Amino acid sequence: MFAGLKDTIFSVSLPQLHTPFGLGEVIPWNEVLHDPGNNYNPETGAYTAPIDGFYLIAFIGRTPPPSGYSIHITLNINGKRRYFCGASEPNNFAQTSCTWPVLLRKGQIVQIEVIQSAQIIRAQFTDGSFQSVFSGYLLFPV
Repeated sequence: MFAGLKDTIFSVSLPQLHTPFGLGEVIPWNEVLHDPGNNYNPETGAYTAPIDGFYLIAFIGRTPPPSGYSIHITLNINGKRRYFCGASEPNNFAQTSCTWPVLLRKGQIVQIEVIQSAQIIRAQFTDGSFQSVFSGYLLFPV
């Protein structure tokens, strides 16, 4: 049973620097920073909407410097590519952030899929903030 708006929030990151993710790979955001409703599955990298509503979903990604890597991902809803986000930087690190307002029905899942091989870093800054995160929350129910 749905307990309240706090159950519609999630924020996850990566536990360490990863080798490049392959084409078509769903990013396994397996460090859960905030998920009071237990709607995020760190094994599958999927957040499941607990209620019908408009959600704000965000991705922030950064590659290690100096890398020449790129970040090209899609936000998938129920396994279908819906929204693109990407950045390339041949001489330094690449960094990108994207935010999408999406209508989700109860039980629908969202995931981040790599659509071009990428290396994404998790390392924390000295203030404890994370460099790459996947987050979302309910804007309002419908």
